[in-house]
Amino acid sequence: MCTLSLDIETEADKWAAEGNLVRYTIFLETGKVGQVFIVGNKCFHMISQGTIYRWDKWDEYHLGFNCGFADKYVMHIVGIE
Repeated sequence: MCTLSLDIETEADKWAAEGNLVRYTIFLETGKVGQVFIVGNKCFHMISQGTIYRWDKWDEYHLGFNCGFADKYVMHIVGIE
């Protein structure tokens, strides 16, 4: 199964007027073979459950894919610093 989701924040300009925008990814499960997440030039594979990564830029190019046999769960949070 492959899922595509558009990552468009329609309120980003409004939020940015209130302060510096930041984004975090939280890896909700222990990584498994075939589960990969890429942000900019950083690649995450086999990441420990509970790992939190703060992005260099909140709107960096990124992608995630799952070529494994188990579901992959991550959480992304965008906020004002």
